[in-house]
Amino acid sequence: MDPISILPNLETPRAQAEALSGTIAVGGFFHVQILGNGKVQGTGSNEYGQCNVGKWKNIRSLSAGYAHILALDREGKAFATGFDPDGRCKMGGWKDLQAVCAGWDHSLGLKKDGTVLAKGHKLDGRLEVGSWTKVIQLCAGSDYSLGLRADGTVLATGADYDGQCKVEAWTDVARLYSGGFHTLGLRKDGTCLATGLNDQGQCEVHTWDKLISLAAGKNFTLGLREDGSVLAAGSSDDDRCRVGDLDHIIAIAAGQDHSVFLRADGTVVARGYNEDGRCDVGHWEKVVAIFAAFEHTVGLTEDGLVLVAGSLPE
Repeated sequence: MDPISILPNLETPRAQAEALSGTIAVGGFFHVQILGNGKVQGTGSNEYGQCNVGKWKNIRSLSAGYAHILALDREGKAFATGFDPDGRCKMGGWKDLQAVCAGWDHSLGLKKDGTVLAKGHKLDGRLEVGSWTKVIQLCAGSDYSLGLRADGTVLATGADYDGQCKVEAWTDVARLYSGGFHTLGLRKDGTCLATGLNDQGQCEVHTWDKLISLAAGKNFTLGLREDGSVLAAGSSDDDRCRVGDLDHIIAIAAGQDHSVFLRADGTVVARGYNEDGRCDVGHWEKVVAIFAAFEHTVGLTEDGLVLVAGSLPE
């Protein structure tokens, strides 16, 4: 069995959590949700219009930057709204897409032919993706862009101050992740690659194995193993990397300074910075998907109810 597919004996909840991962996107102080009819609803800060999504329809996936939101409809057309000083939300002409991906201040679009589009802040070459081909997944760091190719190799462009773009030797990668300043690659054999900022040991993951997914916070990394246990590396502040007592976990999420874990029974555990209550999720139940934002945590229940903990402006 492919090590990145599903958890043994937990196939239904694990697969469901994965399938729902694109239905809610969390930004700096807001989140946006796809409703059952393909329309979209935004909640939280709307200082830059990032929640002005009420007119969108037929949406199938979302991706959020710090203060802007991207959406992809079922026909492959992109939409965007939010903070836009550099054209990151100018989606005119973006069509025939299979995915969209929002960085901190730039936007990426993956076309059905495997080529890539980019808009937004041009500093450090993060938009220089015009020559990319055969891409199957996009990932955006704070100021750089990543592309996973069909052959398991990885492309990168943008800021490389800490080596976050040093991926040219990577092979057999199945999925890419970014914590903003460090890059992770989940390999097809269930092992992990990491490069970039390592000031807290967040890239010390090279001995990890039997992984099915990863999550990256600002200065820490989480890994979910096929037996439902969790690994962690990086900052130990506020217990965000205390994972040794966790089991039966089917999904993980990393915010800037906190970690969130979904159990197979639908309950949730959160650890890390909690002065704003973002980790107060112990009473949640019947949760089927989790999302970790900048300063809040979101859970989606089996009834379609969205639960929120932490700091979220009205």
